[in-house]
Amino acid sequence: MNKIKLIKLKTTIEVHAPYSEKFIDDLKQMRASWVKEKRAWRVREDLEDILREKLFEHFSYVEGDNMVSVRCEFLDDCDSETRENLNVFGYELATAKGRDYCTVKVPVLKGSIHSKGSVKNYYVRADEGTQFTIEVYKRALERIQETGVLKVIKVKEIIEEKKVVEEKEFDIVAEILKLKKEGKLTDEVKSQIIDIVSENTDKVKINK
Repeated sequence: MNKIKLIKLKTTIEVHAPYSEKFIDDLKQMRASWVKEKRAWRVREDLEDILREKLFEHFSYVEGDNMVSVRCEFLDDCDSETRENLNVFGYELATAKGRDYCTVKVPVLKGSIHSKGSVKNYYVRADEGTQFTIEVYKRALERIQETGVLKVIKVKEIIEEKKVVEEKEFDIVAEILKLKKEGKLTDEVKSQIIDIVSENTDKVKINK
């Protein structure tokens, strides 16, 4: 699934998003740091508004939006803009690591997505008539249909709409410190926190 997830930590926001070279360039402009073990980026909390603008720009992401599974067809041969990656809707369809090696990341129902070119100058091509399925945010689909930005692709069918349930994952230490700073960490609140932690030991995560 191409789901985007934002986790608010003490002073940063952890960003889980599909691979996109242009989005990564923007993250680097925000001086975001890559956390290898989490396979996620961390952005300063004061840049949240800019982060959300970039998520909308690249993926049409709006918090709380549903995802749709769609069947699409290439109306003409389509070559990747960069040497390695073929992207549509802001999502990566395939990656080429050489003229004869291509990893396709979506189910292909008909036709072919493959690498082409020479040993040094290779790229990804989707052949005319190739059909594939992909999950995208509903707003991304509406935005593309409104603007007609991808004239080489036709959305053949909306297969399924899925309600995105936001995961309640947070840094419990940061939340406790926030309550203490605001003067809201009363004995009653402390007791409630202990009860919640004891009942959800498998779900509570402490981000260091």
